[in-house]
Amino acid sequence: MKIYSVLLTLVTLLNAEPIFAQDAIQPSEFQKLMNKQSAVQLIDVRTVGEYAGGHLEGSQNIDISSSEFTKEIEKLDKTQPVFVYCLSGGRSASASRKLVSMGYSNVYDMKGGIMAWKRAELPVETAGNTSKPAGTSKSSYNKLVAADVPVLVNFYAPWCGPCRKMKPMLDALETEASGKFNYVKLNADDNDVLLKTLSITEIPTFIIYKNGTKTWKHVGLVEKETLTKELGL
Repeated sequence: MKIYSVLLTLVTLLNAEPIFAQDAIQPSEFQKLMNKQSAVQLIDVRTVGEYAGGHLEGSQNIDISSSEFTKEIEKLDKTQPVFVYCLSGGRSASASRKLVSMGYSNVYDMKGGIMAWKRAELPVETAGNTSKPAGTSKSSYNKLVAADVPVLVNFYAPWCGPCRKMKPMLDALETEASGKFNYVKLNADDNDVLLKTLSITEIPTFIIYKNGTKTWKHVGLVEKETLTKELGL
């Protein structure tokens, strides 16, 4: 009898609806679905600074890292669809799962975030008095990576968890191998155009150049040993 009860419980769990947000959808489809709504609940889960630098029209900024995130999310209408996006998709995926766990059954997560939205040449608006940095031009970037020593380029963001986690290691490597390679740090928030030109869709992204030629590229966390090997240190 006990075995039967255990089996019945397992079957019930297997057949139960999983608590996951819907699959992330491409920006074009995301836009089409929003346009079908009479009133859109569009949530930008990035930081206030990121939001000010450029966001989707009609979006509401609720920073997922804020202590007020859950409280603000609870103000949304659970009977209506919720559209969520961030910079590249990581934070919006977490926010979407949170929304579903809170009882929001119709959640749309934009794949690739606002970076993908911009690559699709869809409209973005900025705060009226915000002056966004021009960023590094492609010609300036080419000069930076054309050094006589290997060049390690790190596309990061101040709010990026993996970026912050690796910073001590990267700073130590720069000090230990001073003069043996050049370390170029580029804030993704300030370099929209360059990111699009280089087809960079996630951060952190690391690229190594030798004599101006790209020899290695990696997205996400990376070990110090891997970097020293690829740099030839």
